[in-house]
Amino acid sequence: MLTFRNLVRISRPRFWMYTLWPVLIAFATSWWAEQYVFLYRPRTSAGFLLFAFVLFFVLFPSNLLIYWVNDIADYETDVNNKRKKWYEHLLPEKFQWMLAQTIIFRNGSSLLILSCFLRYLSTTEWFIFHKATLWAYLWFIFFATSYSLPPIRAKSIPFVDGLFNILYILPWVAVYIALVWFDSLNVSYVLAWWLRCIAMHAYSAIPDIEPDSTVWITTTAVFLWKKWTLLYCGALWTMAAFLVEWPLGIYAYLFWAVYMFLLFLSWYGDVSRVYKVFPRVNAVIGFFLFWYIIWYG
Repeated sequence: MLTFRNLVRISRPRFWMYTLWPVLIAFATSWWAEQYVFLYRPRTSAGFLLFAFVLFFVLFPSNLLIYWVNDIADYETDVNNKRKKWYEHLLPEKFQWMLAQTIIFRNGSSLLILSCFLRYLSTTEWFIFHKATLWAYLWFIFFATSYSLPPIRAKSIPFVDGLFNILYILPWVAVYIALVWFDSLNVSYVLAWWLRCIAMHAYSAIPDIEPDSTVWITTTAVFLWKKWTLLYCGALWTMAAFLVEWPLGIYAYLFWAVYMFLLFLSWYGDVSRVYKVFPRVNAVIGFFLFWYIIWYG
């Protein structure tokens, strides 16, 4: 039976912060923007409801879609992958169609509720947010599905697989555009977060090098193998640190040093063990960035 607990496990709660923190930071940066196009005030009921709904959406329905598609497409290889059994979740084949119906219903109803809620706002505000959300969500679906499914199946194309991880920052871009507008969107921040996502994806694929290579799935990690993948990740995190040097200053290089230390441990140790530390590290960094932006802009 496909219970709510099963749905939560399939959505990988330990990875929820990868979609959560970009959106929280989008709300935080909009606080300091000079221009406001959309209603956002933490003391207003409309602003609070929007904030709560968006957080729920990026936490559960969106992650459920991402990992369901991945589980469906890679089921034949995942059954032989030990990490899928003891660290992540392996979806039984008999529940796959049932889960598909659940995901379609939850994602569709979430967008419908959001549209109905925003319809009570002024026409201009509703149109701006609705348009930004719609396009971001359509691209989100495209990247989430095309990453694992043919005809693109970006997962098996070296370096392209990482580029498709832009889906994790699309909710952030949509929220920021809706709350502030296009003119204030800092491309350097978007690029830095994208580079961070690409690096995290390449690193997370290192423990799967052997099972992926045996079934001819050529991820970036399979193409480069362990040490060159670690160097690739280090280069991406270094570029990301340079891009956010202003306004983070010394903190950008402090975060960079943490990632470099974890790469050092991975170079001489077991990547699978260090990999389990990353969700906690990313959660702490996201928490710090959110409050840093709130207090200091």
